[in-house]
Amino acid sequence: MARLDYIHYDFYEASLSENGELVWTKQTDKAPIERLPQIYWENHSGWDEVNAWALDRAASGTVDDETVRRTMKHLCRYADFTETEQLDWRHFPVRREHQVLRKFRKHLIEQRDEGTLASSTASNCMSTVIQFYRFADLHNLIGNSAPMWKDRLAVMPYHDTAGFKRTAVRLSSDLSIPNRNPIGLTLEDGLLPLHADHMNQLVAHTAKHETEELHLMLSTGFFTGGRVGSLRYVVIGCLTLEWSQSSRGNRNRSRRHASQKRIHDLSLYQVQEDDSRQAKCRSGVQRGVHGLQKPRLGQRRCLSDSD
Repeated sequence: MARLDYIHYDFYEASLSENGELVWTKQTDKAPIERLPQIYWENHSGWDEVNAWALDRAASGTVDDETVRRTMKHLCRYADFTETEQLDWRHFPVRREHQVLRKFRKHLIEQRDEGTLASSTASNCMSTVIQFYRFADLHNLIGNSAPMWKDRLAVMPYHDTAGFKRTAVRLSSDLSIPNRNPIGLTLEDGLLPLHADHMNQLVAHTAKHETEELHLMLSTGFFTGGRVGSLRYVVIGCLTLEWSQSSRGNRNRSRRHASQKRIHDLSLYQVQEDDSRQAKCRSGVQRGVHGLQKPRLGQRRCLSDSD
């Protein structure tokens, strides 16, 4: 299995000494490259052509270091495929279906369809491999006369800042994988959400036949929406803190409810007392009008609205 490693690279210049010996002198005018990605085969030998391409891009200064590392990760995936299938990366026979690039393209499409590889990752991986082969073909590192792919020009219209319609021409090939999102909602590794009935059956099954920890983790995930990575790091302190905050919130709500109830009861009692007092005043006024009872000295007289 191929592996991706990172090295510290210093630039050296080769020269001949007076005795005709080869001497390597470190170049002080060029800054060294930290974490230069390099690919090594299973037998611990380096993939010299790919490593030279990575050095050429990193030393040019026109490509970001993170971009170089990302492209080398894609090429490491390609190296794993060639070693697993026991294929030579220079193998380009006349029959197109036996060529290594077309087999790798088919492998990426199958992983994309299965849901184990994102569509954007498959497209970028194939594009990176084609970029490397263009570099290798330009420097005559393949030594193959059979055509590896068919180039085609893709015309993309766009509007410039002034509003005029322009066209950009992009070089593509028949090996490229379009980045097309699948129809419908897909989750990680092609999973689908559980139905409510299936969730209840699963929780009931884990409560009877599985460990208590697994049952609690599944129950917490179902009823809180937490993911597996979050549930694995839940500790007792988090649950205790959540329980204390929930209990404190319940106590605060109970206190507010009791206070509002007391205020409502006092208001209702005050209204009833005022209605009773007004009824007594009206009754006294009516008796005083009909001569049944006159107000005493010092007693406040209640007048009705008609008075």
